[in-house]
Amino acid sequence: MERKKGWYIIINPRAGSGRAVQKWKQLKAQLDGKGWKYEVAFTKGRTHARHLTIQAAEKGHRKIIAVGGDGTNNEAINGIVEVRKREKIDLQYALFPAGYGNDFARHFKYPLKPAAWLRALETAEVRRQDLGMVEFQKNGSAIERYFANAAGVGYDAHVIRSIDKGIKGKKPKFLSTAIRELRNFLPQPSLIQSVENEQSGKIYLMIAGICKFAGKGMQLVPHAISNDGLLAITVVKELPKWKIIFNLPKLYTGKIHQLKETEHWQTSSILIEPIEGSSLLLEVDGEWIGSAPCRIVTVPDFLHLLCPTSKKV
Repeated sequence: MERKKGWYIIINPRAGSGRAVQKWKQLKAQLDGKGWKYEVAFTKGRTHARHLTIQAAEKGHRKIIAVGGDGTNNEAINGIVEVRKREKIDLQYALFPAGYGNDFARHFKYPLKPAAWLRALETAEVRRQDLGMVEFQKNGSAIERYFANAAGVGYDAHVIRSIDKGIKGKKPKFLSTAIRELRNFLPQPSLIQSVENEQSGKIYLMIAGICKFAGKGMQLVPHAISNDGLLAITVVKELPKWKIIFNLPKLYTGKIHQLKETEHWQTSSILIEPIEGSSLLLEVDGEWIGSAPCRIVTVPDFLHLLCPTSKKV
């Protein structure tokens, strides 16, 4: 198959409640002005970015850009995983952030404005980045789902499910939904196991992160390093709800671990399961996908990312 030299650009027109379309028009003007060669495809629904990524590789494309948010990013990267499972080919990837949270872009310092983003991409380095992978059961079937940013079990997944069940087309507001849902949420008994740490008890949530940010700028795993081969783990144990509200600023400043009810470490593999009849919802990259029990592992050096910064992040 002939290898194509231009970029394959996947655009999610629904990202950011349609703002992605306007941002794409601005980016297109920049690309055309510089004489870029590219092919464009628009997604038509959930998981379509994954299928388009696979099709792009089958057509000979080796450079892929996704235009959208963290969900579009997750789908495109799962498409890359599927391609590389079949054939060990080098696919270069970049994200143009056009969603709500843009947490993956925030970690890697992708500019939000088209002109600045393009300047950054033209001088970017290809870096090998880790991915995470979740193994869980759904409807009696074993499922593997990869993530580029973070996976969460417990309260954060509960909040994301509540947002998903909200009014379609309405701007998702993670923080306000989290505060509202806090009234009725109870910490869930769980068993957490890794080589470095084993514990059982009631938790609000457990986050396994490749990158630092989630929930539109929250630093729930501020100790995450995206290419060290490890998951950054944060567990928030049972604590008074007033204390959660009072310490909300710490979620954005990277100081969450100052709370004595938190625990953090790094590992390459972790297992979490509900006990005593509890329920633990599961999310990856801001999408509710099912429930624990689940196993989360790292996939080191997998993603060939065009990264606008060369320092360790």
